[in-house]
Amino acid sequence: MIDNYDFCSCQHFAVRSIIKKERFKETKFLTLNIKQTMKKLITTIGTVLCCSLAILTVQLQAQTTIPKAQTADVVVNTDVNAPTFKKLIETKPGQVLDVRTPEEWAEGIINGAIKMNYYDKDFSKQLDKLDKTKPVYVYCKVGGRSGSAAKELEKKGFKLVYNLDGGIKAWDKEGYPKVK
Repeated sequence: MIDNYDFCSCQHFAVRSIIKKERFKETKFLTLNIKQTMKKLITTIGTVLCCSLAILTVQLQAQTTIPKAQTADVVVNTDVNAPTFKKLIETKPGQVLDVRTPEEWAEGIINGAIKMNYYDKDFSKQLDKLDKTKPVYVYCKVGGRSGSAAKELEKKGFKLVYNLDGGIKAWDKEGYPKVK
């Protein structure tokens, strides 16, 4: 005959075993759930990183890509970095315009540059001497005066105007040649 104590102990043991099994199942389920969530998270992070890399690549290419006008009616007035400016000068014949002062010209100019002092009273009138059908590559010391000159050129009807972002200092930083 089984006494009451032994029966209760057996029941207690059986209940504890069932609870342990259920906890194990829950833990196993949670572990699987965490693993699945981590896989999804890693996949998402990988996708975001790949997309970010693609965007950065496109932006980098855009910095060194030569802007092109689609038609004669399109006006291009843009700032370009020194490598792009150099590439444009070499590949798309045009007019290189140095709008610095005579003192600055003495330090050297980009080969073939036309010199027009931005501070001359008749500067705007001097711009009329340029050919509107050819691109204009304008620069100054750091980009401020040439940026203003580029806007003036656009107002005067020039279709292709490229401003050297950072001016001759950016050109010098790249180690590109100048002539005196």
